[in-house]
Amino acid sequence: MKKKKYPGHSYPLFAEASAVLPRPANHLPTLIKYTRGSRIYDFDNNAFTDYTLGQGAIILGHNNRIAALAAKKAADQGIFFSSFSRDTVSLAKEIKKHFPAIEKIQLTSSEEKARRLAMTLARMNRKKELIVSLDQASPLNSSSNILHLPWGDWNAVTLELRRHAAALAAIILTPVAFTRQGFASVDSNFLNTLTTLSREHGFYIIFDEIATGFREGLGGWQTAHHFQPDLTCLGRIIGGGFSLGAVGGKAEILDAFVLPGIPNPVVAKTGLAILRQLTPPVYAKLNTTAENFTAALNSFWEEKKMLPRLTRFGSMLGFIPETIDDNEYAAFVARAWTNNIILPAKAAEPFYFSLSHTRAEIQTLKQTLQSAALV
Repeated sequence: MKKKKYPGHSYPLFAEASAVLPRPANHLPTLIKYTRGSRIYDFDNNAFTDYTLGQGAIILGHNNRIAALAAKKAADQGIFFSSFSRDTVSLAKEIKKHFPAIEKIQLTSSEEKARRLAMTLARMNRKKELIVSLDQASPLNSSSNILHLPWGDWNAVTLELRRHAAALAAIILTPVAFTRQGFASVDSNFLNTLTTLSREHGFYIIFDEIATGFREGLGGWQTAHHFQPDLTCLGRIIGGGFSLGAVGGKAEILDAFVLPGIPNPVVAKTGLAILRQLTPPVYAKLNTTAENFTAALNSFWEEKKMLPRLTRFGSMLGFIPETIDDNEYAAFVARAWTNNIILPAKAAEPFYFSLSHTRAEIQTLKQTLQSAALV
């Protein structure tokens, strides 16, 4: 891989950007010119192998040729419609095909708006205000009508649900969380109890599958585990990386009110092009690659009697937070950067494999992490 050529154009351009824009969360001290496949390129034509991939949304790799051509074709026909486009209908049907719990879908302009819309639908339909939100970390914003509870403390959550059941409109949770001990799925016994309580007291179950939808396989965690929530939130992966969210669920919930939001035909056509390329063989390759990578590194560290350990969900990977501290992870990021590899800025953030990552690139990442651990 070509090594970074500095000084050059990218650093001055980055300094110019920093004068008018906040520093990006991805910590890259350079300005991006274009992307292709597994790599991003700066204005000095330095190539960086990217494992952040738009927080997992770029599952096939950057600038997928079929999706890019679809986006250009859609843009030629218009970028704003005041009603549904054919591709919006096709995208909704494609998503619905893989989610048995979804009867109708409302697209939104962002993931956060999808979450908010799901909660609004629950409140309007149930005529109650309280939402229970299961969180992996302390929420940045609190509200008197949102009760934040810790994801994973199932007994405590059950007690609170019973206590507030009469006022409860819905509970929202992700079925898979990146915990201190690694990726973990929601407890099956808790789901059974939750289903019983929701039926008894009339509140909705909302699954936040923004991170998990279409990441491990066609559909979401709910599809693989045969669970049907009342509402489901999905994110940018259904838009091919464009800002897009969706709320899907029972028709009676979504039909009860006139909903805001006008679908973007360019985003819909791009997302449809991506989803139609996702097949069982694609997921088999991605998941097997991630499984072998995780096993190889964990075996290496165990043999060396070193503590770092990896965890994964499908092709989403991460360092188990309780096995690595901030300084140790910073050393991994720094070593990766010297090899033109981009990892998330924080250990609490997962990294991702795409279909565009080659065996050689993944082998380089493995050798980089091994060498960083030995320093």
